Amino acid sequence: MRVLLTKHQPDFLAVDIRYDVSSRLINLALFEERERVVVPLHLQSGYEPSQPYALIHEIVEGRSKRIKEFYWRLWLGDDEELPELDVRDTFAGPEVTISASGVEAFCSAVGNQQEKFKMDRTDEVMAPNGPMPSLPAAGKQ
Repeated sequence: MRVLLTKHQPDFLAVDIRYDVSSRLINLALFEERERVVVPLHLQSGYEPSQPYALIHEIVEGRSKRIKEFYWRLWLGDDEELPELDVRDTFAGPEVTISASGVEAFCSAVGNQQEKFKMDRTDEVMAPNGPMPSLPAAGKQ
């Protein structure tokens, strides 16, 4: 596995957490640098002292859209607008080959250690499914 480490500017801010007392909202921004452009992922939580079993809870309204916008900008750049897509839409593009070694490398990078994604444990390597594509490069094409 190859890991690339990049140096950030000395003033690079990776995480920003702010609490708004009047609204009781905790705003969290995680920053990722792409080609010297900083792309933020905005997450939000609420603080509710009247709920001692769950003082802090995630605000899920708009969360999926913010995550989609983050990855859209990270993978495609700032000049692209996130279109309204339906999960039932069909997308056509050039044929892309996804290798078993590519799936295994991706799973290793994200900490997925299940045997069905390892070439030395199975005859057929499965592509991971879920909300995130297994190989963003394939999706980008």
